[in-house]
Amino acid sequence: MTAPILVFNPQDDLWAYTPRIEPYLKNGRVRDLPGWSHQLLDFSTADMAAMVRGFLDEDRFPA
Repeated sequence: MTAPILVFNPQDDLWAYTPRIEPYLKNGRVRDLPGWSHQLLDFSTADMAAMVRGFLDEDRFPA
C-alpha cells in the first residue's frame, strides 16, 4: 500500500510481531507504545486521538 499508515504497537502479546510490518510500509511507520497494553483505546482515548491527529496533520496528505 502507498497510503500513509500508522501502526500502533502496544506492549501486549503482539509486541514482538507487529514490527515485522515495517518492510511493507512504503509510506508509514510503526509507533511503539511501551507500557501500553490491551484496551488502549478504552483507557487512553484522548492520548490515542492525539497521536492519530498528529499523524493526520503531517504534511503527507494532499489537499
